Amino acid sequence: QDLQKRMTVELKPLILESTLTMQKILEADGHEDRCNLLRHFIDGERKRLAARKTLRGMFSSTAESITAENISEAEQILDKDPPAISTDESSSSSLLDEP
Repeated sequence: QDLQKRMTVELKPLILESTLTMQKILEADGHEDRCNLLRHFIDGERKRLAARKTLRGMFSSTAESITAENISEAEQILDKDPPAISTDESSSSSLLDEP
């Protein structure tokens, strides 16, 4: 039960983010805007997964040793900026950290 409660608390933000992402895509004015939003969200997910992979490697006892090359690769992924997205202020939702 404790594990189930903890999982519910930890997964709630991910579920909310997923729902808000889909809402934002549905609110987009046109195909190009939807494509730009998808590109933005995919880039964010790539960065999240790269950071997760790096952290797992750092804390896993069976993982390969972390080298300067691995760290440099992770930093390059995290430093990339997503493509610029133009949005129409009149139809945007209240999400401030997303385009």
